[in-house]
Amino acid sequence: MWPPDSTSWWCGHSKETHEHPQRIPPGRDGLWLGQDDAGIQGSVVIDGSGQQEQSAHLRWFVTSDETRGQGLGAQLLGVALDFCRARGHRCVHLWTFDGLHAARHLYEKHGFVLARTQRGSQWGKEVDEQLFMLDGA
Repeated sequence: MWPPDSTSWWCGHSKETHEHPQRIPPGRDGLWLGQDDAGIQGSVVIDGSGQQEQSAHLRWFVTSDETRGQGLGAQLLGVALDFCRARGHRCVHLWTFDGLHAARHLYEKHGFVLARTQRGSQWGKEVDEQLFMLDGA
């Protein structure tokens, strides 16, 4: 189920990941990459500039197949949430889809709660999209 079997999703992800650092104002947004000798193995973005005050959107949280289960995701998520706390983002939300059980476990371990489920196709095919919220980040 992951990664999405959709060229349009990967093209959008690449384009947005490339453009985001060019528009981020200092202090509200952040981008972290997990890298080893083979290259970039994971990413996470905090998008606070396009959100309501004191809230942020956790985006583009992805790790490579080669690094899954080795703690990179937990490390990236932890750094991103520490950034949110330091910047006063009291509410953090993320969109994902049903079936990513390891990711959901990681979100819930960090205090995220499932707030809403809906059918949608932003992932390249129709899936059960999930909105997770973390209040009091």
